[in-house]
Amino acid sequence: MTEPRKAKTGKPMDDDFWRRAEEKANAGLDPSRLHRRVGRPTIGDELAELTAVRLPPEVRRALDDRAAEEHTSASEVIRRALDQYLAS
Repeated sequence: MTEPRKAKTGKPMDDDFWRRAEEKANAGLDPSRLHRRVGRPTIGDELAELTAVRLPPEVRRALDDRAAEEHTSASEVIRRALDQYLAS
């Protein structure tokens, strides 16, 4: 028999684990125990939308080079360039 998978805590996810999880779920959710998940930071006050753009390889290389020079991400370089373009 294979060993059960382990939870993030390192405890085995055996039958007892699932029984306790079911009991907790049936008891209801305590909102005070919710945590904000770690992830990408927000941009501004609203949810940001993802916009995919195809770039020729030479443009992508130039973008990556600029981002590396400025110690930032390609996304940030694109956002600043668009802000500057749209403001003109």
